[in-house]
Amino acid sequence: MKLVRFLMKLAHESVTIELKNGTLVTGTIVGVDVAMNTHLRTVKMTLKNREPVSLDSLSIRGNNIRYIILPDTIPLDTLLVDDEPRKKPTRGGRGRVASARGGRGRGRGRGGPRGRGGFRDISMMLIRFLMKLRNEKVKIELKNGALVEGTVNSVDVTMNFYLSSVSVKLKNQKDPVLVDAVSVRGNSIRCIIFRDNINLDKLMIDDPPQSKKTKATSQVRSQDVTVRSGRGRNSGRGGPPSQYFAKSAGRGGAKS
Repeated sequence: MKLVRFLMKLAHESVTIELKNGTLVTGTIVGVDVAMNTHLRTVKMTLKNREPVSLDSLSIRGNNIRYIILPDTIPLDTLLVDDEPRKKPTRGGRGRVASARGGRGRGRGRGGPRGRGGFRDISMMLIRFLMKLRNEKVKIELKNGALVEGTVNSVDVTMNFYLSSVSVKLKNQKDPVLVDAVSVRGNSIRCIIFRDNINLDKLMIDDPPQSKKTKATSQVRSQDVTVRSGRGRNSGRGGPPSQYFAKSAGRGGAKS
């Protein structure tokens, strides 16, 4: 996460990114998420053995990046300071507290289970951003070199795109093929090219759904129990409390 937090500080910086297929992308960073997916604007993309292409905006998947060339004037001494958010101490776990014994203890566990939320919640930021692209026209470049252009109907949590009114141009093919509907798997996407007038500043605002808080009502019932004087039934340590009424013993009567 240290590298991701460093890249998140590069907002509004101009960088050059080389992809694994040899493509060079130069542009200004708009945002970087926890999966190292980089969103750029004012982009100049140079494919391998081709002329450069100018784009208004472009999103690059993190697993397609080979390396990132930073500008010379960037203050690395300041940006490399890791300001990891501090974790709040937990009040108490659900585990049992074992009493210490002499000799060798058995506390060699491998650690407790992972907490809920955390990384999973943060990694949904990209998915929620893509889900806002409904009814938007996009161009998707696949890892095999094919270009798919169409209108987004929906995007699911695995980043699978469902498009309509699609134009598919395969690699080494001049004429595109027109298709009514196409589904594109998320793990086959290399990059997504947005239209020129898309409002990235508004779409990049993350608004996760808030869970409704339920009011838990706990009612504690107290029962009055009369204990028999002297040695009575269930007077041991482990037995349940006695529910028998005490008998009068002499002048003092029952002891409570």
